[in-house]
Amino acid sequence: MMAVSGIVGQAFDAHPCAAAILGAGGEVVHANSAWRSLCSGNGGAVPQDAMGVIQACLASAPGSARDWRQDTASGECHVRRFGPSKESRFLVTVIGQRRDPSPASRSAPHDLAALVRTSNEPIMSFDLEGRIVTWNQAAADLYGYRADEIIGQSMEVLYPDDWPFGILHYRDLILAGELEEFEVIRKTKQGDLRHVAVTAAPVLDADGAVTSISNFHRDVTQAKAAEEHLLFLTRELSHRTKNLLSVVAAIERQTAQGSKTIDEFHSKFSNRIKSLIESDRLLSEIGWAPVKFDHLARAACGLYGGPRGRRRYRRSRHHPAAAGGAVDRPELA
Repeated sequence: MMAVSGIVGQAFDAHPCAAAILGAGGEVVHANSAWRSLCSGNGGAVPQDAMGVIQACLASAPGSARDWRQDTASGECHVRRFGPSKESRFLVTVIGQRRDPSPASRSAPHDLAALVRTSNEPIMSFDLEGRIVTWNQAAADLYGYRADEIIGQSMEVLYPDDWPFGILHYRDLILAGELEEFEVIRKTKQGDLRHVAVTAAPVLDADGAVTSISNFHRDVTQAKAAEEHLLFLTRELSHRTKNLLSVVAAIERQTAQGSKTIDEFHSKFSNRIKSLIESDRLLSEIGWAPVKFDHLARAACGLYGGPRGRRRYRRSRHHPAAAGGAVDRPELA
């Protein structure tokens, strides 16, 4: 059985009615403790009267009604279909089959409210018209709005001016079970844009009716910036690698044209590659800042030594300064 994680799972488990989410084939995807208690009284299986309602829903044609209610001996069984026909999920609640009213269960809603209020994760909820109804301190820290100034406003107050979708678009997808986790861009009170990962879920009342939609926001702005920087570095590395290979190919062609034997080609080509490496080392040591051409030429020609290398260096020493790696002159060899 797959568990619903985080505070969403805790809210689902704290629901006073027996509730479960079923897959398209009737398998239990997640169930709260009240549901498990209901089934434990029937040898671990769903009571037959409730199972009859569930089976009727599973057998219903795609596009048929999304809600079924029927009184059973276990209580009023309510089934709601979410999502497209081939990937449908069914939210099943048995109203009247409630938790044993122990002190722990009676305190669960208060414990959940305290958990939301003190969570480090920004948590809010909005009603079915898109108006904000709850707003914890972490949400205030992220967006800059106090609870008393934003509760009652539309969630769209957080949307960038050119955002293509309204809150009712998201509401419909969430209620249909087609949208649970997604990433968006949202705007703070100061006008800053933040990349936000959102987890959304319907909030049910004691009778199993949807009253609002919870949102859990996680600021991923820095992670997005790091991801984009890594992509930039990857593209830059690819570009520089292609440029370097082009230089090596040019050196190979030029060396081949001036060489009479394989040994002569090997010696010249090897020294010119070493010259290129030395130029790169010099530029790397100074952080690819502008460098005078005579320093670059000295590093390149110094590998060869002798009168010939020095003579070629003297002919080039008045060349203007080179910037970055733009002037690598292995042909001086």
